[in-house]
Amino acid sequence: MKRDIEPITAISVVVFLLAAAAVLGVFVNDNYISGSDDATVEPGSTVTVDYTGSLYDYYDEEGALIFDTNVKSHSENYPIKGDFSKTMFSAYTVTPGSGGALSMFENALIGHKVGDTVRVTIPSESGYASKSTTRDAQFTVAAVQYMSQDMFSSLYDFTVETGTTVEFTTIYGWEATATYSVDRNAVGIINRPVSGETYELASNELNDYGTAKLTVTTVGDNIVSDIVVEGIDGNPYKMVWVDLDSEKFYVQSDDGPVLTITSDPSAGETLYFVIKISSVA
Repeated sequence: MKRDIEPITAISVVVFLLAAAAVLGVFVNDNYISGSDDATVEPGSTVTVDYTGSLYDYYDEEGALIFDTNVKSHSENYPIKGDFSKTMFSAYTVTPGSGGALSMFENALIGHKVGDTVRVTIPSESGYASKSTTRDAQFTVAAVQYMSQDMFSSLYDFTVETGTTVEFTTIYGWEATATYSVDRNAVGIINRPVSGETYELASNELNDYGTAKLTVTTVGDNIVSDIVVEGIDGNPYKMVWVDLDSEKFYVQSDDGPVLTITSDPSAGETLYFVIKISSVA
């Protein structure tokens, strides 16, 4: 009987050891490699998150404007800043207490676990330093412009062939003609606005809460216009993106002939972050 039992016992011990090793391996993997679902975020933790930062309110609330996110679907389905551009939507890793992100962003994660969604409002004084400046509301452009074929094609998405004249609508909203000049090796553009008329900028296609227009005051060697910013459907405008080719900026506010502008709409503003925790280690 003893000889019959011993092999069975040995097999049982081997199975037990293999099972124990498998359990230990899973534990090590979960807690030291990918992070445990039960781990709580503490100062010094390595935390992987998905986030969406917006102005005016949280991204999923009416009137919000996303200025940054690593969630692709949010950038596609909600209002987003005019010059938003991101090709890679990868997870973001932050270590609370390290200073790698805004302190209120980092501190809001402490005490939370994997799967938690955290909402935090960061007042302007605790956010990004303001980059606001002012500029005259007047805009001037030459009646006849010259630019390289590549520059013209990138701006208007078509090519002007040698010996042809093309009529088209400029980014300023008015009509123009373009001809390729062999002598200059450049495309010559003759702008044809009408004095007193108002034209809508092409960049308005990227604005959700306002429009920028050019009201032409002078037509000569130079075309002089006033930049006019308006809300939509009677509502106040919010961070209107203006692309004049030679200048690109957001209009935050206006005071008659003076515009308050910025290159970064999140700078100097109250920020609203929605953060979902993916892993903690």
